[in-house]
Amino acid sequence: MCRLIYAGNANGISIGGYDSKRGGTDHCTMVNNTLYENDTKQTGSGEFQVKYYATNNIFKNNPVYTGSSQDLFFNNYTASEANPVDVDYNIYYSTDASNAQSGTGKDTHSQFASPQFVSVTAPNFDISTSSPAINAGTNLGSTVVGTLDFSGNPRVVNGTINIGAYEK
Repeated sequence: MCRLIYAGNANGISIGGYDSKRGGTDHCTMVNNTLYENDTKQTGSGEFQVKYYATNNIFKNNPVYTGSSQDLFFNNYTASEANPVDVDYNIYYSTDASNAQSGTGKDTHSQFASPQFVSVTAPNFDISTSSPAINAGTNLGSTVVGTLDFSGNPRVVNGTINIGAYEK
């Protein structure tokens, strides 16, 4: 199920264990969520955080938008598996482009661009008709992406899927 995750005190989404002795995340799928300016308390945990013992997880079709004081993606595990999370088909955007960097070797189909939300002040996190998120996602099947978007519209239209919680 898709979610709107915005203005949270800490990170938008966190996977993995609390520390090297507690917990983990295995085979968790996070698709078609919209993350916007979380970590309002500036904890340094980022919009999407990977912690200890995360294995075989999927993070796809998500626009991740942050302000100048937050991180987009924060990986703070020090003892984990070789493949903590498969990330791709996302849109990353920061109001401060110097915060953006890539080192995962993944995200082949992801973009660094504004997702062009209808309004961030209202807020309305639907995407505009000129958004780079339109038809830019990957269809992982209805059992994964669902049949309806956040507004109750069909998730897949003409065989294509948007990045984010809304379909156009």
